[in-house]
Amino acid sequence: MLWLLISQLFFVVNNILWKTFLSVSLTFKLVFVRAIFTSICFVLLYFFMDGNFYEEILQPDYYLIIIGCIFGAGGLYCLIEFLKQGALNYMGYYSFFGIAITGVYTLFFKGDKLNNTYYIVGLIFIILGYILFLKSAQQNTTHQKAKYKDHVLLVSMTICFNTAMIIQSKVVTSFSFVTVGLSQELIIVIFAGMLSLIFKNPSTKEQRIIYSWRPIVMAIVIVAAIVTGLIGLKATNPLSSSLFGLLVPILTVFGAVVLFKEKVSLQHYVALIIMIVGAVGMMM
Repeated sequence: MLWLLISQLFFVVNNILWKTFLSVSLTFKLVFVRAIFTSICFVLLYFFMDGNFYEEILQPDYYLIIIGCIFGAGGLYCLIEFLKQGALNYMGYYSFFGIAITGVYTLFFKGDKLNNTYYIVGLIFIILGYILFLKSAQQNTTHQKAKYKDHVLLVSMTICFNTAMIIQSKVVTSFSFVTVGLSQELIIVIFAGMLSLIFKNPSTKEQRIIYSWRPIVMAIVIVAAIVTGLIGLKATNPLSSSLFGLLVPILTVFGAVVLFKEKVSLQHYVALIIMIVGAVGMMM
């Protein structure tokens, strides 16, 4: 469980770095450049770990990794398309759909049992805290009505990301974390590279960001998040990973409070405390 928490903290750092360094919307060109650097980082990890990527990709089950990566890339496409003009106030609620998917898989297909009382109580606390966080955030933002396309993108994104996670939970027992991570980033390089050619050219501001050191820093953080997340996924299950993922939005908000002096409501603090108690309970 601790690895999952560490992974989410790295994702929080990534979100804060994106806001600090980039201050532009997510685009396929930026994802393409970032994926190139993350791929390089994973290749360097192979040298330190003395691994053999060629031998692993020849294993019969390697195709599962590719399928998982394709689902992940599909989820990323839906996310970027939704962020262009989607109703952001609806996005958080689809996390519960993701929890339902991973919960059904973990309990009924993987066969894990929720016999630990602390885990069950922690699970409930995290969900309740997240609901309070969503309600508080909704009060402080402009309510935008979702279009049919928004729901299609959010449903597709949730299914893709959680299917990718479920597949990863199966392959991390047979393949190294570096092989899974490198395969994922190489697929994103191909996917985002093709789409960046189709869509409009990046703005001048975006070009300055692309040709700077900032994507390198973010790539290192993303690699750390991916590796620790895969380690945590191997030791636990997709349901736990989904639940710990709910911590990212609220921890990002409080990271902005510390670094950018942004203000939040009392409900945010209460929600954070409830979710932290829940996370501690799940780790006991």
